[in-house]
Amino acid sequence: MSYCALLRGQTVRRGRLLCSPHPSRIALAALLAATSARLLAGPVVPTDGMNITEDTTFVPGTYNLSNGIRIGASGVTLDMNGAVIVGTNFENYGVRSLQHDDVTIKNGVIRGYYYGIRVEDGSNIKIQGNDLSENWVDPDSLDAPAPFLDINVGPLLGDTTNLGGGLYMKTVSLAEVSGNTLRYQENGMDLYFVSQSTISDNNASDNTGWGIHMYASWGNVIVGNVADYCTRPGLGDSAGVLVVYGSNGNQFLNNSFQYGGDGFFIGNEHGCPSNDNFVAGNDGSFAGANAFEATFSSGNQFIDNVADGSNYGFWLGYSHSGNVIAGNSIRANNVNGIEIEHGQENTIEGNQIIGNGGKGIVLRTDGLVHFPPAQFPCLNLPDQASSSFYTIKDNVVHSNFGIALELINTTASEIVNNIFGGEFGGTATATGAGNVWSVNPTEGENIVGGTTLGGNYWSDYDGEDLDGDGLGDTRVPYTNDGQIAPPADPHPLVGDVDLGGLSNPRTLCDRAWIDLGPNTRTTGQSFETANGTHFATDGSDLYLLEGSNSTRLSFFDPAIDRYQQKAFVPEPVWDGGDLQWVNGLYYATVGVQFIPSTGAGKGAKLYAYNPVANTWSTRHESELSGFKLANEALAYDPVGNRLYATIVDVQTGGSPTLRRRLAVYNPTTDAWISATSAAPEDFGAGSEAEYLDGKIYVWPGLLGGGAVNGANSFLYVFDIATDSWDVTPSLQDFGVIPGFRSGAFDIWGIALTADHANGRLFVIGGETNHQTYVFEADASTWSVAATAPYDGGWGDSLEYVAASERLYQIDGRNALGAPQGTATMVLAPMDIDFDGLIGLADYQVFAECMTGPEGSTPQGCHQFDTDCDGDVDLLDGRILQQGFGN
Repeated sequence: MSYCALLRGQTVRRGRLLCSPHPSRIALAALLAATSARLLAGPVVPTDGMNITEDTTFVPGTYNLSNGIRIGASGVTLDMNGAVIVGTNFENYGVRSLQHDDVTIKNGVIRGYYYGIRVEDGSNIKIQGNDLSENWVDPDSLDAPAPFLDINVGPLLGDTTNLGGGLYMKTVSLAEVSGNTLRYQENGMDLYFVSQSTISDNNASDNTGWGIHMYASWGNVIVGNVADYCTRPGLGDSAGVLVVYGSNGNQFLNNSFQYGGDGFFIGNEHGCPSNDNFVAGNDGSFAGANAFEATFSSGNQFIDNVADGSNYGFWLGYSHSGNVIAGNSIRANNVNGIEIEHGQENTIEGNQIIGNGGKGIVLRTDGLVHFPPAQFPCLNLPDQASSSFYTIKDNVVHSNFGIALELINTTASEIVNNIFGGEFGGTATATGAGNVWSVNPTEGENIVGGTTLGGNYWSDYDGEDLDGDGLGDTRVPYTNDGQIAPPADPHPLVGDVDLGGLSNPRTLCDRAWIDLGPNTRTTGQSFETANGTHFATDGSDLYLLEGSNSTRLSFFDPAIDRYQQKAFVPEPVWDGGDLQWVNGLYYATVGVQFIPSTGAGKGAKLYAYNPVANTWSTRHESELSGFKLANEALAYDPVGNRLYATIVDVQTGGSPTLRRRLAVYNPTTDAWISATSAAPEDFGAGSEAEYLDGKIYVWPGLLGGGAVNGANSFLYVFDIATDSWDVTPSLQDFGVIPGFRSGAFDIWGIALTADHANGRLFVIGGETNHQTYVFEADASTWSVAATAPYDGGWGDSLEYVAASERLYQIDGRNALGAPQGTATMVLAPMDIDFDGLIGLADYQVFAECMTGPEGSTPQGCHQFDTDCDGDVDLLDGRILQQGFGN
């Protein structure tokens, strides 16, 4: 660098002075040239708009450079040497290199720009050891409802909804991007038309869009990166890694992309598929949607990855022609382990698919063409109406809460040498012709350690191996009682298989559920519930806020098990309403719909019902310091005569921290008087609250609690006396599974109620979950009571009525399409037929229940297991004998 250029802040140009050699200053020029040569090796102070054309090292410090820095030549290394450059209003680029090769940018901190670094049209580019965090993030992506992302967005610089963040690269080859930090912005890195490059050891976590985004990029190695927590409210197609638009032949090795919207997402549909990628040794667990997703693509291999604790483990819709899912851990996902619709010629091999909230493997088609080739020519889908030509072998699929394997209209597939089973969802159902369930018996070690290869191991196969070859010889072929289409499995494997311990500690074994049948009004009309449904009781009477966008309130008459219509609520109850008894009145919220800019909508409304007069009245809308609040769940403290409400949204200008506080209402003065201290996280739609012994127990709503292993299923606890928060232990801490939301399809469905006399809470989980969870407050322990007849879901409720010592459940939206109903859990030890008497009929059923294997209470026999030891035995028989005739 010339001394004149340094003094004047002029452009730095390689190899010539910028000062004009005036005749009178020739001697000085010669001196300056000599000085310039010495200064080239020293650090320089960066200036706004600086153009770098030679190797340069910066002086450490913080510099506000609204126009950033340009690389103006090939063959340049910029060592920022820890210097921090800061942009203005998230505009421009911190450092840009356009149409230059052999460029290295390293050791800088760049924040406050649209992109930290922008590189286009270059080869042999190195981006090393930079902190490119806290650049552009779409403010709307931080709060619900966040924008849905366009996964096929092109390289449209200036797009502030989908793009912006740490690194932008376009039309670059042979690059090395390593050791960078790219966090807290829209995207970590957006790679367009990048080829034969290495992306290694970067941290692209905590972004609201995508950690690593690849578009039409091929032949790259992405290894050892972390892109965790890349998500947004509502998920919106956010992902740790997004691969789209013909990004073929890449290798993704040993990366972590946990807690994302998706973990790893090959997405297409409206773009050309991304094929032949090798995805191995990665961890995509705890995704809000799918740990691994790949759609409309072929030849992708998913080997030895971890896909645990997400909504789905693997979703490969319309994937075909050589996709492989092998050797993966697929455990404790909220819904299904692996699901593929309209797929062909895929292999599922050697996976551990255990303890998922739905089914183990689902392969299906409806037989229709949904993507006509003329409309979607780039997809190149073979016979997309079919589901066929799968190879499913060497998998361990058990203890899922749905069936282990479901094939719907799936044909011409080979299913051999798998373990299918578990005590919860059963083994398999299969429709479709030409499936093969066994090889011809051949010498060789099978999956259960036997000496003969044949069919599959089925946990409920009850035939015998007569010749000792490890294959069943009686009750064959195995059809799972006709649920597997012929020819089914002619050679089921026989062996001693340990399917693991997924048992739950039981409690209240002297109580049983009675199904009262479909919800029915006193007029004889049946009805179903949806959003906003809630029970409430004064300890004796039971009322139902029906929800379903209706104005109906009903009284439940236990003498006839029917609902009697009462006065209409002043306005329809929308998503998230609640009903709570408060010192003689029933208070109702009517939904979470709320316009933050004005505070208008249902969210702040509050009404009160007088059961004596059968009339409603309007109460003061929820607000604090002049700002409206969207309330939802209600809990009443009878000691302090205060009503508490979760706050799920706040009028613009109000404190955002109110979303994690409870608003406090004084029913005597009809005034919202204060807010509690802040809980550890925000509350959202689907929240629930319940008072018990001086504390408010809160389910915060939204998408938590889905891990089947119960790791994230717990309640927040507000102590009224100390104005402080705590949490209950998790279900996992006490070996209780599945989690609250396991199997649920949306945020709704968790319901709470309290048995004050016995100091316990009852909880029902989300959709498809029939578990009845019991929290003993004094002991701070979780256990489970008898399985409920109905699941949770959108429009269910739960309420304990102290006078009758009964727990009532009303069903919500049912995933299976079955009619909704009402059920009650009653104290009825040994009275299996609920006739009010322990008699001979009960003795007969008890004898049948004792035939079950030790340690495993037969289905329908839990009511006889009065000592809660897990089996029905002579100890329970003594209790039966003592109660005979009573």
